[in-house]
Parts: sequence; structure tokens; C-alpha cells
Amino acid sequence: MIAIRKATIEDIEGIVKVNTKVWQSAYDGIIHKHTLDALKDNLEERVQRFRDEYAESEASNKPLYQAVAVEDGNVIGFIKYGDYRNDDIFAFDRTAEVYAIYVDNTYQRKQVGKRLINFALVHLLELGRYESMVVWTLKENTFRAFYESIGGKSELARTISIRNQRLEEVGYTFESLNDSEKGTR
Repeated sequence: MIAIRKATIEDIEGIVKVNTKVWQSAYDGIIHKHTLDALKDNLEERVQRFRDEYAESEASNKPLYQAVAVEDGNVIGFIKYGDYRNDDIFAFDRTAEVYAIYVDNTYQRKQVGKRLINFALVHLLELGRYESMVVWTLKENTFRAFYESIGGKSELARTISIRNQRLEEVGYTFESLNDSEKGTR
């Protein structure tokens, strides 16, 4: 049985493994091969960076929330979310952002992503600080339909750089956390 729960520091290695595996498959042909290969080459360094990020967020007032999907003690998916990271183009009040959501390929299309989003939405509603949410994804991401299927509206666009590669992103807005939460049950 798959459980969704708040992530702990013990989950970090599993989170990084899922992140690496999904990036290498989902972004193959989109992100340069040397960038994707570097993910597995720097696994220990990335685990430590994720642990440091987790510890820093636990010790500060800067919210970074993480939840995991777990089956038989193994992390099979995760979501990271918190305050919207305002930039030079877009600034929002009372808006949360999903920074990352990844589900192991074996468990995709089995409602795991939807359950992770629901966990985040319920948590954000409990906090009472947020009214809406944004999720950014690569424009060429073949899983974009997932965000539309749970009520996201493709209303934003920007260009980002990953290791000197310029990529187009699409921002999905979820205007009402209450309505969005109902749509992910």
C-alpha cells in the first residue's frame, strides 16, 4: 500500500534517487545529455545538498515543505512546495509554489502524483496563508497534461537556464486552493 506523508531527513536519499531517475527519463531529448548524466555522477553531493536544504528549512522561518509517497519503506515519489518564489517577471501574494513533484516511472499514472498534490493542497489550506498555487514545468514536458487534468490553467510562460541551456517553461495556475483540493480527491 502506498502512503503519503511528510518527508523526513531519512527520506532524502530516496528523494534524490527518484528525482534523478525521473529527470533522466522525462527530460531525455529535452535537456542536454551531459546535464542528465551529471545527475547520477554527483549523487552523493546532491544527497548532501538536499539534506542541507532540508535542515536549513527546518531551522528557519523560510517554509519549504516536502512530502513523500512511500511503498514498503521505499520513496517512490515526492513533492516540494512553499512560498511562491517571486522573480523579475511574476510576483504573487498569498500564493504557494510547487517547486518539484516527481513520481518513479513504475508508479506513474496510478494516482500517486494526484495524491501528492492533494497532500500539499490540504497542508497549504491548513496553514491559512495561501489562496492560490503555481506549478512551473518545462514546455516540452510530456506530462504537462497531468496539471491540466487536476485543474491547472496554463497562463504563464518564462525562459530559464539549466547549465547554460535555455529552456521554455509553462506556469500552471490554481486560482482557488479550495477548488483545487476538491479536484484532487
